[in-house]
Amino acid sequence: MVFRDWAAWAGGRHFMVFRGHYLRWLEDYFEHRSDRTHLVGVVQDAGITGIFGWETWRGLAQVTIAKHTPALSGRELWVAGLQAIGSIPTLCGSTADVLKEQLGLEPHPSWLFDTSKLGRKETGQ
Repeated sequence: MVFRDWAAWAGGRHFMVFRGHYLRWLEDYFEHRSDRTHLVGVVQDAGITGIFGWETWRGLAQVTIAKHTPALSGRELWVAGLQAIGSIPTLCGSTADVLKEQLGLEPHPSWLFDTSKLGRKETGQ
């Protein structure tokens, strides 16, 4: 329900709203739960208004899904989700970077293409 409400709301705000990989992760989470996948919901008077999911591996957490309805702010969702993860070093991607900076998180690039090592191939056109 939260994902459906988020997708409808996001469709009015964004040019493209990606759904497939999030839905697949949610399906996999409920069908094949493991000690490495985690999902929490944020509950308010109106019911569940946010979902925050992550995976853990080798001492790291990686946020996979963070979606909420208009009844919940992004800040409230991220605070609840990160509190649920705890003190595990967490990879969050680049979505909502301004919010993450406001929360005191620091960016650490995990990889970068070294384009200087890419050769240019002539195509003849």
